[in-house]
Amino acid sequence: MGSLIGIRFCANRQLKNYTVISALKLRQKYMHHCSSNKMIYYLQSQRRPLQIVQCCDVSNFSLCNFKTNNVRDFSITSDLLAKSKNRGEKKQKTQHIDYNEFEQVVDVNKLISQLDNAIEKLKDDFIQHLSVRSNVGAIDMLSVKFDGKDFTLQELAKISRKPKLIVLNVSTFPQAIPDILKSLTKNQMKLNPQQDGTTIYVPIPKVTKEQREILSKNAKSFYVKCCDNVRQVRNKQIKAVKQKEKLAKDLVFRIESYIDILSHQYTNKAEQMLETKQKELLGDSE
Repeated sequence: MGSLIGIRFCANRQLKNYTVISALKLRQKYMHHCSSNKMIYYLQSQRRPLQIVQCCDVSNFSLCNFKTNNVRDFSITSDLLAKSKNRGEKKQKTQHIDYNEFEQVVDVNKLISQLDNAIEKLKDDFIQHLSVRSNVGAIDMLSVKFDGKDFTLQELAKISRKPKLIVLNVSTFPQAIPDILKSLTKNQMKLNPQQDGTTIYVPIPKVTKEQREILSKNAKSFYVKCCDNVRQVRNKQIKAVKQKEKLAKDLVFRIESYIDILSHQYTNKAEQMLETKQKELLGDSE
């Protein structure tokens, strides 16, 4: 047996009889009392009348034979509708930033630029210091002291790469070769450069599992440093907002929430970069 349909029809007041049909859920227990021309439904749990159906024969009522020209209103009894299947489940609150309001209080472009710098710094650290191939990326930025000044290796030599070999063409600054060899051997890369005229060959040693794990830990350190930079930007901006005068408390609260949302987006991005880099370093993505 189906449940009663939750529809209310209000007909023209000139009619002596009008029809009201109320909804009852299947699993709700109810009872009814019949009289000559009235039928009253009660919820057993509350013992109160829901609606009164005043008609001669409710069982024969249908939408087809009801005169639509006498209908004024249509509604559904909201407190009797079936509960949603997902009701009771916690839904994740959507985070939203009102940028129009945000920009009235904060220099959003400057804030985003500062947060971008933190991410760019993390990218540079990953490239320069965390290459599986014995930090090939770091070789470009290797510091070389030449003629009393500090230079990067890429400023003194033309660098080309092969799968297991790095070739340095130092024909432009041949007098810098001794200093370049010294910088290549005295570092943590464990390189063994070999000179042939103005060309230096640097074999790339195979990276061991222990070295991969060390690089992975170093990646975590760079990630933590990036999060600290983001946090510093966030705290500095929130402090500046609180120091502004004549701002309503609720506005300050919303602006703080916008800054938090934005900073969380950047820390989440940094976390994704860390996961990708660690998979690369540990060989999971190979």
